Formats: sequence, C-alpha cells, structure tokens
Amino acid sequence: MAHATVLYDYAPTAPDEVGIQEGDIVTIIKHEGDGWSEVRTTAGKQGLVPTSYIKEHPKKQAPPPQPAPVAGNGPKQIVAKYDYQANQGSNLSLRQGEILTLLECSNNDWWHARNSSNQTGYVPASYVEIKESTPASQSTPPAAAPTVFSSFGMASAAPQTPKPPMSSGGSQSSLSPPKTSTYTTKSPAMLRREKSEEEEREAQQEIERIKHATALLEPRLRTAEQELREAEQTEAKLLQELNSLKTKNQNEVVDRDRMRDLLDRLRQIETLAAM
Repeated sequence: MAHATVLYDYAPTAPDEVGIQEGDIVTIIKHEGDGWSEVRTTAGKQGLVPTSYIKEHPKKQAPPPQPAPVAGNGPKQIVAKYDYQANQGSNLSLRQGEILTLLECSNNDWWHARNSSNQTGYVPASYVEIKESTPASQSTPPAAAPTVFSSFGMASAAPQTPKPPMSSGGSQSSLSPPKTSTYTTKSPAMLRREKSEEEEREAQQEIERIKHATALLEPRLRTAEQELREAEQTEAKLLQELNSLKTKNQNEVVDRDRMRDLLDRLRQIETLAAM
C-alpha cells in the first residue's frame, strides 16, 4: 500500500472520517474519488480524509531491500547514529547512541520504533541503523551533511531530515489547508446527511401546503354539510305530506262508497212506497 505525508491538520466532521495532524505519516487504503481518500493512521484508526490534505509518497520501481534481521529470538533493535529533535507529535526524539526497538520499517524514510521509556513514534531511517549490522561507533555520516550539536556538546554530522512540506514562497511555515477544500469538498456521509435534511425540508413544506389547503376547504365543507341536512329535512317533510295525501284519498274513496250504498237503499224504499 502507498504512504502519504499529512500536509494540514484535519478534524473529522462525520462518523466515517478520521482526524489527522500535519506531518503524520498515513497509509492510503484507496482513493474514493470526489476529493476523498480512505487512510489508516499510525494509531490504527481508519477513515476518510480530503485528498488535498495529504501528499502521496512517490512509488519506486525497485525499492532497496530492508536490512535482514539477525538470527535469534526477540525483536530487532536499532541504534541512533545522530541526535534528532522531534518536531511532530507522531515523531520520536533521538540521542546519539540510544538503542530502540524497531516496530516497523515498511517506509523507506521513516521507521516506527519504541525507546527505553516505552514511548513509540517515527524516527528518520537515515538517523538509525540495525544494531547487529554495523556498530554505531563505526558509522560514516553521509557526504555534505549539515553539522549539528548533540546534547553532550559534541559536534556530529547528521543527514538531512526529510523536510515537511514547504510553502509557495519556499520558507518552512505552518501552511493553511486549501480554502476550496473546506467549502467545496464534502464526504459521502456529509452528502447523505444533506440529502436527508433536504428531503425532510421538502416533506415539511408539503405538510404545510396540505394544512393550508385543508384550512381553505373547511368552510366549504361545513356549508355543504349544512345544505345536506336541510335537504334531508325537506325530503322528510315532503314524504310526510305525501303520506297525508294518500290517507286523505283513501278516506274520500270510502265516503263515496258509503254514499252510493245509501242512494241505492233510498231508491228501494221509494219503490216499495209506490207499490
């Protein structure tokens, strides 16, 4: 897997992101696209970070093999050839002649080690060597190396420490993250959250529209209900009048039949009287 140096501090804003600090070395898991990459920190945390916040180390076609461990049990040990003052939280300071335990040496520029105080961090690979391979007293400093003074007051040559990123003016300074990344680059989790919030706003707006339409229709609905009740009352009155007419009709028919019967009897009586 490729490694990268962190150019700027970044604090996570979503659960699937991870925090990084300027100068840290991270392992690139994969590039997600849209300006984001998935990385793993030296602390073992894994998540997304803006791709513009890291600088991937160039890939070498044939990297030099790491020193083979000396036969025997136990972890490898390394010895500091020169003094080194750590300038990042993930790095480890060195004293010339100090012996450390090597934890990882997969990166050609920086090795992960633990000192006698049980502190762990990254040290420049050119400042240390495998203890069993070449004694520290016989080491030869690289050519054209700057002279530094150790904590014991003796001058010793040290190789050039891999430098952190430089500003555009060429001076080493605390760089600020690209302004565009803060506002235009969004992680997948942020995009999903924004989409969910937008959908929630649209749903709330639709609810408000429905409430407004309902408020407008309620007076019309009450008027329609009143008209329906009045129509039902009118229908009941008409049915009652119709039943009354039917009853009156029936009574009139009975009265005509009785009158006809009385006339027939009266004629019979007049006939008998004439005889």
